[in-house]
Amino acid sequence: MDSIYLNSLSKLQSRQSWRYQNLDSMRNTSTGLIICTFKLILLALHWMNHSGNRFAY
Repeated sequence: MDSIYLNSLSKLQSRQSWRYQNLDSMRNTSTGLIICTFKLILLALHWMNHSGNRFAY
């Protein structure tokens, strides 16, 4: 009885840990995407500023 209970408990824990790992990876990818888009926007603004200065002179 005890071994069956422990076995089911370990299965449940492994399933929960897998779910949490999935959530963590999803969160990491979303933050990475946000950072990437932010960097791209900054780069585009920087490039636009430089090209605008070049056209002005």
